[in-house]
This record gives sequence, structure tokens and C-alpha cells, in this order.
Amino acid sequence: TEFRVSPTGQYGAGVYLSADPEFARGFALKEPKDAFFGGSSPESGNLMTVEVDIKNPLNLGGPTTLTSSERKNWIRALKKHGRTKELKMLESEKANPTLIYNSLLGGGIGQAARPLREAAEKAKLIAQDAGYDSIIGKAMSGTPPEVVVFDPANIKIKSTEKISRKVEAVDKGPQVRGSE
Repeated sequence: TEFRVSPTGQYGAGVYLSADPEFARGFALKEPKDAFFGGSSPESGNLMTVEVDIKNPLNLGGPTTLTSSERKNWIRALKKHGRTKELKMLESEKANPTLIYNSLLGGGIGQAARPLREAAEKAKLIAQDAGYDSIIGKAMSGTPPEVVVFDPANIKIKSTEKISRKVEAVDKGPQVRGSE
């Protein structure tokens, strides 16, 4: 099975994964009004257990220092994309991947969806040019980490569970529940 790359998301285009099945289920059956960047409301989806082969993830919220090699890779990628603000950030010993990535987003979550979608895709491309093959991050406080794999060929299915949506009318409006 070939995984389809989500064209948009918090961290740009990629295959979005979570180790938390309930969190993943929520994305598989997401309501359009709840979708971070809009989209459709599927009647069903697949919840899969997968094995991921990633070698160099950009771990947002992870290590707070850059190795010499990481610093060189960021400099090369940022120069290629003309990002002088982030290049100046690298002059500081306190520069770390999370600060650089957040700066590339230009303010992050508070932005309107379209500018954030474009910024997220550009930030992802710069991260790829800096040698990263995926991103590990948390979209919001209190949510489990997400892994965004850039190349779907790096994902192998171990098992699949079909999930579907049931909608029932009740006094407070439709309630959505997943079913096995």
C-alpha cells in the first residue's frame, strides 16, 4: 500500500502519524469545521499500525543545541532559500532547531490558515534541504506528538483497522462516534 501525502498540515506536506490510536482516529474522521486547514469529512477511514524508517527527524521541542554538522546544514539550506533572519539566529549559541523552525513559520498558529499553510510548506522544504527526513512535533499543548514523514516509501503497514462514522440526531445536534 502506498500512503498518500497530505498536501497540507501543521508541518507542511507529508504523511501524518501518531503513536496514540485515539488521536489518530480523530484525524481519520475529522469534521471539516475542526480541520486545521480545511478539508473533507470522510465517512470512513483506516487506522493502521505502521513501522517507520526515519534516519534524521527534526525533533521540535527536542535537543536544544545544534551539532556542528546540523549548523552547517541549516546554514546551507537557509542561504539557498534567502532566509537572512534565521541565518542571524544561527550566530547565537542558543540557536536550536525548534527556534529556527518556529521563526520560519513566522508566528505559527495565530496566523490565518492560508499564510500558515504556505509558511509550513516552505519551512518543511527548508528542513528537507537541511537534511531532515521527517518532523516530530506537537501541534498543541496536551496533544501527543505527531510524526510527519516526508517520503511515504519509508512507511510499512503492520496492521489495519477499518473505522467508520455514525451520526445520530439528538437534542444538542449531531453527535459523532467511531465504530469498529
